[in-house]
Amino acid sequence: MKLSANLIFDNLPAELDAVYHGQRESTLHLLRPEFLEKGQERFHTDHVYLVKAQDLPLRPRIEPGALILLLGDSVYLPRYEGKCNVIQLRGDVRSSHAFNLISRIYNRFDRWEESLRKILDTTASLSEMIQCSREIFDNPIVVLNSNFHYLAHTDFSFVELGKMDRISWGSRESTGLPLESLNEFMELHEMSTDVREPLLLNLPGSTTLNVNLFENGEYSGCLSIDYRNRKYRESDKQLAIYLAEMIQLALRRYSSVSGSDQSRLRQALMDIVDGVQVTLNQRRTIDTSYLEQEHICVKIKFRSPLVQLPVKYLCNAIEDEFRRSVAFEYDESLICFIEISRQQAEEESYLTLLQKRLTPLLRAFDSSVGISDPFHDIYQARPYYYQACAAVENGQLFDSDKMFYPFRNYALRELLINAIGNLPMEMYYTQGLQNLMRHDQDSQVSYMETLRIFLDCNMSVTKTTAKLYLNRSTLIERLARIKRELNCDLEDPEQRLLLQILLKTQQIHGEIGRKV
Repeated sequence: MKLSANLIFDNLPAELDAVYHGQRESTLHLLRPEFLEKGQERFHTDHVYLVKAQDLPLRPRIEPGALILLLGDSVYLPRYEGKCNVIQLRGDVRSSHAFNLISRIYNRFDRWEESLRKILDTTASLSEMIQCSREIFDNPIVVLNSNFHYLAHTDFSFVELGKMDRISWGSRESTGLPLESLNEFMELHEMSTDVREPLLLNLPGSTTLNVNLFENGEYSGCLSIDYRNRKYRESDKQLAIYLAEMIQLALRRYSSVSGSDQSRLRQALMDIVDGVQVTLNQRRTIDTSYLEQEHICVKIKFRSPLVQLPVKYLCNAIEDEFRRSVAFEYDESLICFIEISRQQAEEESYLTLLQKRLTPLLRAFDSSVGISDPFHDIYQARPYYYQACAAVENGQLFDSDKMFYPFRNYALRELLINAIGNLPMEMYYTQGLQNLMRHDQDSQVSYMETLRIFLDCNMSVTKTTAKLYLNRSTLIERLARIKRELNCDLEDPEQRLLLQILLKTQQIHGEIGRKV
């Protein structure tokens, strides 16, 4: 295995008086050490040279990426600084002893690489991979999946992990990072699942080095090293990257085809929501994924920016919670297509199920959930997406204290809000309604309100008097004046429907005006 100057320096015995000269570099590119031959002045790229101080050339020719292990002190050392890295072993160190020390370092990492490759070629076990890496980092190592659940851990059994951290999703319990801790973790350090470079995160009382894992360009998990024993070294980054690459190869061996199918399914549904015609391959994916069940579209909108957790976490958590569901980020929200049974659709028990299972996931966030009507044809996902959008918008406006908004509860409001189009609402008023409006402007008694309630009560005088807290004779007298001003037949279904639509629309726009 090739090493880096940092790695060699960090692994030298502590009793050696070693000094590093030059810029720190961690790229694994250096070959095994060799002695500088007598009279040799050229130092080649990627080579490691052991040189006694008295043998250091006066006029060296140094190629980029060479490393010199200098035994002793030399007045020529300043000529080398800035041209290459030099690890100086001060004091009385025999060249044979130094060579053996460096060779042992190489041997150690060669054994590690050989063990990893053997595991990859046989069992591809993540537990075995990180267990054989435990002595390299001298700290606990964790592998998490995309849902931040443990896949492997060096220092604890899964039973012990289960006692330490437990998440309850509905009726199930699964071992993983506690949601509250993960929220704090993400909020403090704004970890992104798109980051390719190792992330060193300093939490209160602990430090972790994290490398994100990817499959087909998508985040699939994280390798994390917990520095509770040995302190972090800069050279650990390249070793962690190398271990992460081996873990990704192991995961790839056992990743099911369904993982890639799920990605294609997400993209297909995003295209349908966008109004883009799906391809033949996308149709095949959809047709093999969706059977004869009903579906609902759920839109999760966050009132404040989603900084505590990556959106990918919630998408995976929802897909893990609901069998045969698809979740993805769209228009600064989370869009989910969730399969429900026909019985649930008929009984509307899916609403209770959604609230029960989504509430634990969303409790930490200030969110609103719009829920479409059930539908069968997944190719009609776009209009049901708009249903979920309308449900969220109306729900936040009229019932801001709630979290879940079924579209059916707001269908009439949505219909009436959009019914008037671009014309002012007064343009739809009959001459009779305009007469009532003029009356209301100069009177404390609202004829418009009385008429609306009377029509809402199916023109029942008894029910209307109860709602308006009026006696019967007063109401009958007021209704007579209203009917004279209206100059229309309230027994006519069409005329009565028009009045109800206009009065209800006026009421809704009045509520909107008071809230915005």
